[in-house]
Amino acid sequence: MSGAVLLQSPVERAQRFRALAEEIRATAEAMVEPDARRTMLYMADNYDSLADHIEEQLEKGAN
Repeated sequence: MSGAVLLQSPVERAQRFRALAEEIRATAEAMVEPDARRTMLYMADNYDSLADHIEEQLEKGAN
């Protein structure tokens, strides 16, 4: 991940993390090695968790 991601707005970061999760899941689907696939899916879940956290913080700030 480049430093440019840190310069994006929180909404843009959440969107980027969701896009990365989707890309990683697509890559994982093509993998035949179960451990590698599992690792990739774990990474995708972590990117989704990051996006969830950002979105939760934005919601808290809006209220």
